[in-house]
Amino acid sequence: MRKNDKRAISAIVSTVLVLMLTFGILAFVGPKIITMVKDNLDGSTVCSQVATSVSIVKSDLYTCYDNNTTTLKVQIRRDPSEINITGIKIFASKDGSDITPANVTSAPGSGETKVFTINMSKPDKVAIMPIVMSGEQERECSKTDYVEIASC
Repeated sequence: MRKNDKRAISAIVSTVLVLMLTFGILAFVGPKIITMVKDNLDGSTVCSQVATSVSIVKSDLYTCYDNNTTTLKVQIRRDPSEINITGIKIFASKDGSDITPANVTSAPGSGETKVFTINMSKPDKVAIMPIVMSGEQERECSKTDYVEIASC
């Protein structure tokens, strides 16, 4: 390279610049990615724990449809646990398609069993979806298996 030739950058300088740029981007984006992955893993863990602790009680007396009052009654049992369940969505199904879910704001407390009543047309089956707190945000977990609905 000639003394006065300023057209080229040394290979070492360009390598150092590329490395500095890469580490700068990682320093900025890295913590955000780590937080996002951690939140998703925490949410999955909570949902897998709640899947075994909340269930529909199969009962012709408390999980049934009352034709006289056109109300669906769903009895939900929660095992004793410290998981923060903030609510439950109830999904009713008729002829294989979901009817609009009903948001239930109050989930049963730890170790409690509650009966929820919803005015609606007669469904064939019903399932629930627990809503839990995962870190700073609410997370909807997977639906449970459907339970057949009998008449009260």
